[in-house]
Amino acid sequence: ESIVSLKETSNNLSPHILENFGLVSAIESFIEKINALGGIEIAFSSNIETIRFENQTEINLYRVICELFNNTFKHARAEKASLLIHYADDRLVAQYFDDGIGFDAENIQDKTSMGISNMMSRLKTINGSISFRRITPKGMMTNIVLQATPKTVVYGKN
Repeated sequence: ESIVSLKETSNNLSPHILENFGLVSAIESFIEKINALGGIEIAFSSNIETIRFENQTEINLYRVICELFNNTFKHARAEKASLLIHYADDRLVAQYFDDGIGFDAENIQDKTSMGISNMMSRLKTINGSISFRRITPKGMMTNIVLQATPKTVVYGKN
């Protein structure tokens, strides 16, 4: 039930919150929903609170991030996850970590997982890339990099 609820939440939040308030607000709202389900502690930090990107960039990155959280929630048996989003020099970088059981990141291309395949396809459409790395003693790290030019910058936002 929690996984179904999480997927519904990610699908329902995207158009309204992303369109009106931006990527950071949409991610924060999604994380609030995950926290309400319990079972995992999530940390999130970003330097893009006042920056808006093209709609396709924001939507695709949001969907990929939701898929990462869904995978952690569904498969990783993690207690903690963290997401860092940083923008500088026309590069948008998202780093995602969890302390779950991990998976064989070296053979990721051999995976037939729809979730991983969807993430790769979404990022390809916005000239982005994704990589996965197992962390020892347990967990995984995902690194997302894409070229992105801000559409608008909102000054004075708290």
